This record gives sequence, structure tokens and C-alpha cells, in this order.
Amino acid sequence: MTPTSFLSKGYHFPLPVPENVFHSYLRRWNNFSGVNFDQAEFLNWIDENVIISHHKLESQKVAVGKKGMVTGFTGAVEFGLG
Repeated sequence: MTPTSFLSKGYHFPLPVPENVFHSYLRRWNNFSGVNFDQAEFLNWIDENVIISHHKLESQKVAVGKKGMVTGFTGAVEFGLG
């Protein structure tokens, strides 16, 4: 419901590519679970195995404080194993 983007290489990236989505989950997991996974190893596995199998997305520009406008996405995405 809220437009989302991922900060990548200093830019807002308005697509839910698996590496960005699961990197966010990994950070939360490692912060709260007590059982940490190696970031590089995990993200490499995601890059090699996880695909977008279905999506229904829309782009939307939103104001971000004094920084101006950022393009984000809303909708749904389904991931699968390739």
C-alpha cells in the first residue's frame, strides 16, 4: 500500500528484485534471531536461485521530506525457486 523503493548504489531503485527484498529480510533476521547467516553467501544463493514468478506492480512518485520526489512501487510480487 505504501510505495517502496530500495537504496542501491546511492539511488532509489523502484523494483522488488529478489536480492534487495531478501537482503532487507536478512538484516532483520540477523538483528533479532540470535542465529546469523553470512550476508555474502546468502545473497549469492538468492541471486542464483530465486526468481520473480509473478508480479502486479505500479510505480508511484512520493515526496520525501526536503529531498524531493522518489519513485517507488506498490503491488504484489511472487517469488519462486529457479
